[in-house]
Amino acid sequence: MQAKNSSPKILFIGSLVADVIALMHDPKKMEIEEGDRTERLVCIAFASKTELGGLTLKPGGSAANSAIAAHKLGAKSALVSAVGNDLFGKMLVGNLRGHGIDAAGVEVKAGEKSGMSIVLLSAGEKSVLNFPGAVGKLSAKNVNRKMISKNDAIVLTSLATKSSFSLFLKAIGLAKKLGRKIIFAPSISMLRDRRKELSAMHGHFDACVMNREEAEFYSGRRGAGNAIRHIPGKVRVVTDASNGSYLYEGGKIFHISVPQTPVRDTTGAGDTFTGAFTRELLTSGNPRHALRTGTAAAAIKLRHVGAHLTHGLADVRKFERRHAKELAVREMG
Repeated sequence: MQAKNSSPKILFIGSLVADVIALMHDPKKMEIEEGDRTERLVCIAFASKTELGGLTLKPGGSAANSAIAAHKLGAKSALVSAVGNDLFGKMLVGNLRGHGIDAAGVEVKAGEKSGMSIVLLSAGEKSVLNFPGAVGKLSAKNVNRKMISKNDAIVLTSLATKSSFSLFLKAIGLAKKLGRKIIFAPSISMLRDRRKELSAMHGHFDACVMNREEAEFYSGRRGAGNAIRHIPGKVRVVTDASNGSYLYEGGKIFHISVPQTPVRDTTGAGDTFTGAFTRELLTSGNPRHALRTGTAAAAIKLRHVGAHLTHGLADVRKFERRHAKELAVREMG
């Protein structure tokens, strides 16, 4: 991918929600076998009262989190999303503008509620209850040629409902006509709901970022290093939590480890990776450099509660230098 300037313009399309983060005191956990998969569950009994260690309200949403991460590293980020005409919506839009994100593409939908996620957090691990709200009502009307043309790339996150998938298709069509880069970072819910349609669109994506669960589900293959060969994208990344991440480029597969760092909250770490990876990919034109920067930014984000990256490019570069050995990108045999 050809390198561009250090401040690429990126349009992020997808969710903008309020995160209610519930800190849980050592909840009961169990594992169940589903086919060849092991599911780890948090257990809360019916007709019981569970005391929380804390309750925090923070802005979130995959597209918003990624947009803020890219902006913190020097990109000019804009967002297409939707909120309700309520207090949460005002908070979310105000937070975007406070972070320097162009929120002109965020529609305030009358009669709809803003999206919310309840994040059950324990010892750095999480489970999320999601209410998409106004985001689920996004449609093809929410994007136009001018919005795409002003940017160097678009980043598409989860858009699974009938109306929001029409937005997904229109954005891709416009970006291809205008010669803009297309980065795809879906959720597993979108992969479940739109697998058939997506299987016919592999050639549309310049880059694709999935986590291991998403890649295994979509590809039907076990293991991140195997699944990555069967997901969309000319450049592909599969993140695998503490096991590091895999990169597919030019028929070759590369791996990067994750530096050891304190983990307070994994919420938004994958989104931070996507935003940082995209900015570096557009800036350097080098997917391996982008893999390293995305990994470093995500590791830094793990240190604090909340879905947004709070550090800038200088801190990420310092982290990369400090952990240069761990962040070495190695070709897989």
